[in-house]
Amino acid sequence: MSPRTLTCVAFHMLRCLSGNFLMAAPTDHVSLARRHAALDQLEEVLGHSERVAAEGRLHDIALSLAPTFRALPKNEHGGLSIASTRHTLHRLFVKRHGWHVKGLAPDGQLFPSSKLRLGLDGILPARLVVLLDEQLASDGFDFHEIVLIAAAVETFIHADFVGNLRAVYNLLGLDVAAVLEETRAIYLLEVFMEAHIAGLNVSDLSREDLEYMHENVDLNYPSWQRVSELISDVRKEFMPDPGVYAFSDIASILESLSERFGGLVDQVDCHELEHLLLDIEEVNGAGRVKLRDFYKEHVENGTWQFQERIEYLRLLGVLDEYDPSDVRLLIPNYLHMQANCLNVSTLYDLCCIDTCGDLLSHLEKELQAPYATPGNIIRALSEVASAHVPANRTWGRALVRKLEEVADHHEGQVPLHGRLFAQWMHFAYPRECMYPHLSGTTVYWTDDKWLEETGLNHWLTADEMIKYIESVPSSTSMEAPACNEEEHEEELCYGSMWVPEEELVDPVNGCIVSPTAAAVPAQATMDHPQMRSQIRFFCIFLAFLAVCVGTLQGSLRQAVSSLNCAHGGSDRETSSSKARGVFVFV
Repeated sequence: MSPRTLTCVAFHMLRCLSGNFLMAAPTDHVSLARRHAALDQLEEVLGHSERVAAEGRLHDIALSLAPTFRALPKNEHGGLSIASTRHTLHRLFVKRHGWHVKGLAPDGQLFPSSKLRLGLDGILPARLVVLLDEQLASDGFDFHEIVLIAAAVETFIHADFVGNLRAVYNLLGLDVAAVLEETRAIYLLEVFMEAHIAGLNVSDLSREDLEYMHENVDLNYPSWQRVSELISDVRKEFMPDPGVYAFSDIASILESLSERFGGLVDQVDCHELEHLLLDIEEVNGAGRVKLRDFYKEHVENGTWQFQERIEYLRLLGVLDEYDPSDVRLLIPNYLHMQANCLNVSTLYDLCCIDTCGDLLSHLEKELQAPYATPGNIIRALSEVASAHVPANRTWGRALVRKLEEVADHHEGQVPLHGRLFAQWMHFAYPRECMYPHLSGTTVYWTDDKWLEETGLNHWLTADEMIKYIESVPSSTSMEAPACNEEEHEEELCYGSMWVPEEELVDPVNGCIVSPTAAAVPAQATMDHPQMRSQIRFFCIFLAFLAVCVGTLQGSLRQAVSSLNCAHGGSDRETSSSKARGVFVFV
């Protein structure tokens, strides 16, 4: 069967399963040569596949992505630039799983506007990378393409999980074709997650290493009890009754664990760290901690995290040095710095989930445009409570003036995806939103990277911390005001931290020409005819994401069977539509 026929079968199969998720077939404005070349490359990938992810993932991703896609600036084809696509995908994975996917996550840049590639070389097969970066990126990426790219990334990350699971089976001398008793299955799940948390390559370990790690897991990861409970809960969801576990059962449980573990890390580790910082916050709501108090917490109370040296914190963009005599630490910047992430995989890190992103998502959903007036932004934000600020808050005059300054910089409108608005959000929500340093002024280093580059430990000794504490008397400096309070003067509120330099996620398409440009309805953008024509990649990638189990021949038989559902006019939900899968290359 030809690649084109394969694609159409996959398209109809997902239409049967997904109801109205897909748009009507588009008019083809893409050259036949380009389309056939893409299909040929995709068929090569399909020839190596055994299994693909369930179609339910597409629907969930589409729901999450739709408001952001509507609100981002678009090119003349109705698509997102590479920078906007990277920004969208990064936010999606952080929101869904707490994943900082390597290649997508920022690295010293506020927005990845200078990069000409999506950065997925380390995850997707080379043929798909070429397809994305060289053949499709020139016209921008439409909504469906971004949804499918996201689903592909998740699929290949799960494939990596399955590869590591095979390594654990091999290390324990188990046959992947064998079934395991429950006790053995629990042990396997636990040692897998222990190695995952530690970021260890199982292939480099011995069986004795696994045993030692398992016996000392509570010492190495204090929150292990909560992880063990999550393993038990997920296992019982898949296997409610006692029984034996096949390799596919273990793989399905681990796939679900990989998607939920980031949320657990955020709820336990990140919230605990945040509470420790808020307990020593300088002023209620200021989002800052005096560095003196930061070190004092470690010296007097043994809080093991609070010992990083000032040069290290400065490089990572964690400090407010408006008053050099009494440096302050920015709570959200510290919480989200790369050094606080878990390096669990070669493909992604687990980091604290950005609650400021929820506020931006609310604005995107309500405003449905790349920019808005200060009044509309204030009204939309007033409707929603954040983690630390109630709804219907009082907006200080200094805050409103600063937002109006941003609008004056952009023809009376405020771009939602720019540095100046992110800076304003930091002062409006200092506990939730990170201060956005200018690109290139900070780095995303781990403590190991710091040691490698400088030859110095990233932490101070107890004597060095005591010396710093004594050098900064507690009563000499002025308290930093919380900038969201009603009466604070603008200069006292912002100091030198307000930098009137803009950076846009898409500097080409994000520039505001006139206020009327912001009034174009979002639905008109979504229904742009040329944008719909780019469904060719949606159809292409559906072959990758919709063909179900086994070899290509077996997959086609299932697809043809699913076609009968489409012709029957019924969108029945089957048990297979609920199944979750993994994609393995052999």
